[in-house]
Amino acid sequence: MRNLFEFKGVLFGCIRRKILSDKGIHIDNTTLADINDTLNLFVSSTGSLYLSQYKQIGFEPYQLILYSQNRKYMVMFAYVSVGTDDEIRTFYDLTRPKIMVDMLGDNWDNRMIVDDFSLVRRAFTEFYLTGDIDREIVS
Repeated sequence: MRNLFEFKGVLFGCIRRKILSDKGIHIDNTTLADINDTLNLFVSSTGSLYLSQYKQIGFEPYQLILYSQNRKYMVMFAYVSVGTDDEIRTFYDLTRPKIMVDMLGDNWDNRMIVDDFSLVRRAFTEFYLTGDIDREIVS
């Protein structure tokens, strides 16, 4: 069964690409090239990006969310409809200071944030190709 996805996002500030509308990013029938082209916008921009599986018979859809600000990145991987007992997986770097930091107006544990955008790209690629992400990337 092929995974089907919804791809949406918002960049704050200058809108530079034709795939961006006044409502943000929304790409139907998303390809890996669409994802990589759009991720390139978030390397140095502030915003959020969502890649969600469409609900299909036989499985609970997941979503991958990227928050980007000042070349800092946070990725969350969870069910589309998160319940109180559902698992949310994120980056988790124990070498980072244990402090709360602002990311797009909310406070988050600094250990959930990474500076290496290649990890973000890898997470989105794996999710698109397999519908899951290796627990070595997000735990």
